[in-house]
Amino acid sequence: MIKRTIFTFIFIAIVIFSNAQIVIKGRVVDSKSDAAIANASVYLNNTSIGAITNARGEFIITTSSIYSGELIISSIGYQALSYRLANQDADKHTYTFKLDIKENELKDVLIMNDVTREQWLKIFKDNFLGITEEGDNCKIKNLKAVYFTTGKDKNTIYAYADSPLIIVNKMLGYKISFDLIEFSFNKSNNSTYFIGYNRYEELGDKKRWIKRRRENYFGSTMHFYRSLISDSLKEEGYSILAVTKRQITDTLKREKKWEITKKDTFVTQPATARTILFSDGTGNYYLKADGKITVNYNKVPHTKAYLVNKVFVEGLNHYYGFTAYINLMSDKVGLDKLGIIIDPLQVIYNGYWVYEKMGNQLPFNYKPD
Repeated sequence: MIKRTIFTFIFIAIVIFSNAQIVIKGRVVDSKSDAAIANASVYLNNTSIGAITNARGEFIITTSSIYSGELIISSIGYQALSYRLANQDADKHTYTFKLDIKENELKDVLIMNDVTREQWLKIFKDNFLGITEEGDNCKIKNLKAVYFTTGKDKNTIYAYADSPLIIVNKMLGYKISFDLIEFSFNKSNNSTYFIGYNRYEELGDKKRWIKRRRENYFGSTMHFYRSLISDSLKEEGYSILAVTKRQITDTLKREKKWEITKKDTFVTQPATARTILFSDGTGNYYLKADGKITVNYNKVPHTKAYLVNKVFVEGLNHYYGFTAYINLMSDKVGLDKLGIIIDPLQVIYNGYWVYEKMGNQLPFNYKPD
């Protein structure tokens, strides 16, 4: 069984870029025969950092950081493998990865006419790529690989892909290979969930896209988490409010008797990085708030004008930037020292950031020039 990772439309990049080089090397073989697998893709998830195995199944990756530490190994006809690298000794081993042959999975594929399929594909693209200008201009080269399936919830659309989706983002200058493991869209509450592995490749000279990438970076979740780690929220244009749970006492008289009851209430109050971000003692951090963090950005992001013209969103026309919400699904949400959420399942986003998905995402190794 492979180790999966969730892909949310919110990913966080690094704060500190080290000059030290880390060399990751190893070999990819067939799990049954130990035969070398040539042309296998080995990469750090959600980055442009990776390598292709040679005829002997060997690979070498040189990087300044392991970012999230999730190394993905994949090859056509084999089940993808996810391996978590250890920060302290990622380059102290020669790895051997054994891939299992992918078995044909029997899924309840929905049979639909062309009109219905086009309608469902539009829902899929809007909620996978996003409805921003970048999302609308992304092209999935192999949409035929996407299938829709039945599920427990009739109000939810489920999809999967039988091969990695090839996404061309000409506005940001990336070709993305996305191994979609699972996708769902709930029509009742408009919530989207998808998981998978992805690798970025430059479409050409990255200098062509410097301006557009910078525009997408400022005001993104990537920018916010870097600002949080460096304790520079105010300087970068952010202010935050934290929800705090308090217990209040009610005193009520019933039939000549006084009843004292206690109940929880939630209070929203201004916060700083120091009031929601804490060290775990290992060099990493964790976020802590009793439920939700409100993020206000006082600058107008590049993506806003297109959204205002395309859709009506309550609160979107404010003269200031935007408001977004981070819902913490755990008492402590781990954040590594490079600013990456360790378990994205523990975070749900609402507000402005909901509209930015794959079409606006930048790789973990991106930094504004």
